[in-house]
Amino acid sequence: WSMTKALLAVLIGMRVHQGHLTLDQPVLRNTSLRRVLQMADILPIREDYGETGDVPRMLFQEPSIINFIESYPEESGRQTRGPGAWYYSSALSNALSHILRQTFPTLEEYWRFPREALFDVIGASSFVMETDQSGLFVCSTF
Repeated sequence: WSMTKALLAVLIGMRVHQGHLTLDQPVLRNTSLRRVLQMADILPIREDYGETGDVPRMLFQEPSIINFIESYPEESGRQTRGPGAWYYSSALSNALSHILRQTFPTLEEYWRFPREALFDVIGASSFVMETDQSGLFVCSTF
């Protein structure tokens, strides 16, 4: 999953090039796509991999990654430093996957996009992007 972050950035860049996104549009917590791609410190979710940590809970216990991110109680998490600061965040890369998903009218088109736009073009016939239970590509650590 961790390697999909680079692929996700390419796929988002393709959607920007196609005119479906712009780098300066606000996409998450009133933060621009550009800053979200740069891992802006805007989500209170802890990058904790322990047995009861936020990342394993997001990836293995929640049916929808994006619902976990959107419903995470601000007061339960860590103090963020704002969009001007950097923070490595698995949740943020998965939020980017959701932003990519929103550029397609159907889930099936979203699922086909990596294969048709990138993998087939570069001859990567064995690449697989896994999804959570809701169908969102998992693009984070683990």
